[in-house]
Amino acid sequence: MKTLSSAIIATQILLILFGCNGNDYEKTRIKYGMKRYEKKSEKCDSTGCAKIVLEYPAIKSAFNGLVEDSLTNYIQSTLLENYFQGNKVKSLDQIPQWDQKNVFIWGHSNGGQIALTTLEITGVNYPTTLWAPVSKPFPYSVLYYTDDSIDRGKLIRSELAKFEEVYDVEAYSLTNYLENIEAPLLVHQGKSDDAIPLDWTNNLVQKLEDKGKNVTYYTYPATDHNMRPSWDMVIARDLEFFKKHSR
Repeated sequence: MKTLSSAIIATQILLILFGCNGNDYEKTRIKYGMKRYEKKSEKCDSTGCAKIVLEYPAIKSAFNGLVEDSLTNYIQSTLLENYFQGNKVKSLDQIPQWDQKNVFIWGHSNGGQIALTTLEITGVNYPTTLWAPVSKPFPYSVLYYTDDSIDRGKLIRSELAKFEEVYDVEAYSLTNYLENIEAPLLVHQGKSDDAIPLDWTNNLVQKLEDKGKNVTYYTYPATDHNMRPSWDMVIARDLEFFKKHSR
């Protein structure tokens, strides 16, 4: 494997699920090093490989009002609604370059949570690589980060209390549906991550292994939430993973 383009051949699909919180998303995205990832993946685009970028804030806003809707329909009709070469795509079948076989997923942080949920809901066999995924039960997966809110989470707690009056939160926790995952997983976790505790990912991987899932797990000493300074090693492992699972 010498280059990105040789690792992922043309006509394969790579779904990139960014994850972040914060009002200034562009600033956050640069901080998280995602610009660098996009520049590398442009090499994939230049060979004809399709790259669909799904940014977490847009995904998060799309969930508003979907409590009573079918999440399966959401995955099929909304999640894939993105721009590809200037055209709005609502289905992979609308991408003429797709080889009808290969779809990969890359998810980071909250994007990793979306990736896991997608795999659980659909049961699709899309090889997936996860960077420090949010993996705790709902609503703790939300409440854990409320210190970052201006009101220290007052509004979120209030809305969640209303939610719990009507719905069983256990039905919305990804940790309860891990057995539905059929795709091979590659998981990365930095040991100096200040956003996702190491124990979270250790526990996630242990649960997946206990259920007999195909999961490979790497941890990286002195590495932060964005895989610095181990970024190049992590990317190389991702690309090798995609290459290994190409059909």
